[in-house]
Amino acid sequence: MQRIILLITLFLFCGYTNAQNIITNNGNLQIHTGASVSGFGSFNNTSTAALVNNGNLYIKGDISNSQSSMATGTGILYLNGTSAQSLNGTQPFKTFDLVSDNSAGIIINNNLSVSGAHSFTNGIITTSAAPNYLVYEGM
Repeated sequence: MQRIILLITLFLFCGYTNAQNIITNNGNLQIHTGASVSGFGSFNNTSTAALVNNGNLYIKGDISNSQSSMATGTGILYLNGTSAQSLNGTQPFKTFDLVSDNSAGIIINNNLSVSGAHSFTNGIITTSAAPNYLVYEGM
């Protein structure tokens, strides 16, 4: 009987928790060709970071970039959140290809540079009051 009471008590105190995942890059993050990295929260690329995306980077939250002289790489950035996503930071975020698929929208508060193709699947892309741009630096 005591075991049953103990089990019932444990079940009553068990709960489900869901934390916001935030990826912060302070060092050297290289995504190689054929590899994928998924972030279910926000992605913060700091001023001391070195990000090179030659694979697939999926971000469902906000992006902040402070890395100066960011390499474009040859990979794809997927902005595929389910709530509004924003691009922030002090330096332009550079990617080769971009896939935007967010029905809630994407807000650009910092320059976003695309060197390859932009596949626009879903949502609205807006810019902040300051002149922030989705820049195409195609070949």
